Amino acid sequence: MYIYIYIYTNIGVLHAALQPLCCLTVGDLVTVQHGGGTYDMTVLQVEPSQPSNAVMLIDTDIQVEIAPSTAEEEALLQRERDRERERAAAREQVVYV
Repeated sequence: MYIYIYIYTNIGVLHAALQPLCCLTVGDLVTVQHGGGTYDMTVLQVEPSQPSNAVMLIDTDIQVEIAPSTAEEEALLQRERDRERERAAAREQVVYV
C-alpha cells in the first residue's frame, strides 16, 4: 500500500506514465516505473461515464484516485479475518480460579 500512496503523492510519476497515452478505457493497464520497480495499475472507472467507458487525455486535466491493489485488499481482509478468529478464541476461553 505504501507504494500507491508514494506514487500518488508524486504526481510527476503518474504524469510521465500517462503522457504518451491519448485515451484511457476501463480495463486498460497503465504501467508505472518508479524507484526501480514496475507497477501495473488497472483503470477501474472513468468519469464522466460514457457508453464507450473511455476518456480522452489530450489537452485535458485529469484527477486520479488510486485504490489498493487486489493483492493488498486480500491481505487486509485476511488480517481482519485473523483478528476476528483471535477475538472469538479469546471469548471462548474460560478461566476458573
